[in-house]
Amino acid sequence: MRLGATPCPASAAGHQPLPRCRAKHARLPVRRGVSSTKPPPPLTKARRDQNRDVATAVVADDAPAYAEQLAAPQDQKDAPYALTSKALGVERGQTLPPVPGGRVHWVDDVSGIGLMRDAVMDPSRNPTTKEGHPPVVGMDGEWKPGSRTPVSILQIATRTDAFVVDLFAVARRESPDDAREAFDNFLHELLQSETVYKLGFSFGYDLTRLKASYPHLASLRTGGQPKGMIDVKQLAHSASANRSNLRVGLATLTKMVVGATLSKAEQCSDWSRRPLTRAQLEYAAADAFYLNLIFDKCIEKSHGGLLKSLDDIVLMGDPRAKGKHLPRKAKKALKKQAALAARLTTGADFSGGGFGSAGAGSGRRPDVEEVSIDLVAVLPGVGQATTGGRKGVAKFLSRDKDVPRFAKRGGAVERWGNAVVLFLSVGTPGRATRGVGQFWEETAGGDLFFIPDQASLDGADAAVAQTPLQVFCTGKQTGNAFRCDDRTGAAEGTAGTDTTASGKDPNEPKEALLFMRRPPGNFVFCGRLEPTDDADEKALRLVDANALRGGSAFHQLVGCRLRDGKP
Repeated sequence: MRLGATPCPASAAGHQPLPRCRAKHARLPVRRGVSSTKPPPPLTKARRDQNRDVATAVVADDAPAYAEQLAAPQDQKDAPYALTSKALGVERGQTLPPVPGGRVHWVDDVSGIGLMRDAVMDPSRNPTTKEGHPPVVGMDGEWKPGSRTPVSILQIATRTDAFVVDLFAVARRESPDDAREAFDNFLHELLQSETVYKLGFSFGYDLTRLKASYPHLASLRTGGQPKGMIDVKQLAHSASANRSNLRVGLATLTKMVVGATLSKAEQCSDWSRRPLTRAQLEYAAADAFYLNLIFDKCIEKSHGGLLKSLDDIVLMGDPRAKGKHLPRKAKKALKKQAALAARLTTGADFSGGGFGSAGAGSGRRPDVEEVSIDLVAVLPGVGQATTGGRKGVAKFLSRDKDVPRFAKRGGAVERWGNAVVLFLSVGTPGRATRGVGQFWEETAGGDLFFIPDQASLDGADAAVAQTPLQVFCTGKQTGNAFRCDDRTGAAEGTAGTDTTASGKDPNEPKEALLFMRRPPGNFVFCGRLEPTDDADEKALRLVDANALRGGSAFHQLVGCRLRDGKP
């Protein structure tokens, strides 16, 4: 404004400038970098209290402090109001706030399941909204990262509350009978309900893992798909005018529909731990709860038009299941995921009864020390080569049931439940190789004898205890205590008794098996090792020498290194 000019009275009073003042008003300089919009008004105390997470008292010791155990049923007049975007204080471009702590409930017993059922299935607690939106629940599952880990928690959220179900407490075979039956009945009622729509984000895979984790639950054994299951990707695709992309994750989809970002920081955390951290519980509750908000936003964007076609969207299912609208790499990844899902559904897991079965523990793959080798089944493979290095050997010894975990950087000795395995790598034929040892035969075509090199047994004292290899580490002769029982059957395929470790005394001596290879070739099964008849001689005899001689790899592994007599 020019010096000495009189400001417009209407403008100073905060009103629209009069016509005669508009010219002067237009000449006012505009300061760059300063927004012309007014800052938002400060939040009232009621709004701050509403957005603040309320931490309540915890009844169970393993319930996270952020969640509360369910209270007694409330009257309709005291029923909690729906948490809409406005009630939660959602701001565009910002991270979605966590579900208030008073609305997050930890369920781990039969009473909690009953109250959760009332909140989800009771029409007065989960009603049709005043806009005509039908009752919905968001569903999601979480598990510890890994292809064979059991589902740890199941999230079920209405428009008012989020329930985090501890499946380890209510769904396992060893869980209390009343809690397991109550959860099974509730899950069956929910999945088969035609009045409550179930919302998920590719929930079909979560359901497959649930079936593999807890195959004993009748609600998961029933054939057919859940009724009224809606994939929110299909819903958003139908609601958007330009047909939104179907190849997005939940965080991206939430930003597209709601306008705010959903945090995925805890997605790959350890969900088998108890108690869960506050961050994990916030993530779990939000993952299921905001599916309901996406549903309502999509209905609003369509001006209610989607309400007439919800059943058609249910029939569409997961768009990724059929591989439509996906690039080649995504289709390949989904094909691999589908193969894993099929394998899990058939129950081809190591425990033999699902991840959640008795004795399955946390569902992790067992260590090799926990797995017993069926010697009768593997002995016909003497002289044959395995594939895939030491992992291939583990697969061969476990008979393709599952590949147990082993030390990837372990030494030459590997201890199993009822045997110890010695791995040797040889060099060029005719040249001595450090760490292999010496082979000889007393007569042509007779017994083969072997003395391992001390370098291959360094640091393996604990692994070779109570095995034929122990004498080379401790210097104590064990005599014939490690003799192989001829009744177990020779490698040529004669029948014998089962030598698996089940039912055996844990202090009973273990068998010793030999695998050899010439890098970069594969390991060849060379059979069993046992001490010689001479108690004063530190040497081992290859029990299955005849079968090994019949193999094609005998010469390059052992034959070219044979001595004429004892060294």
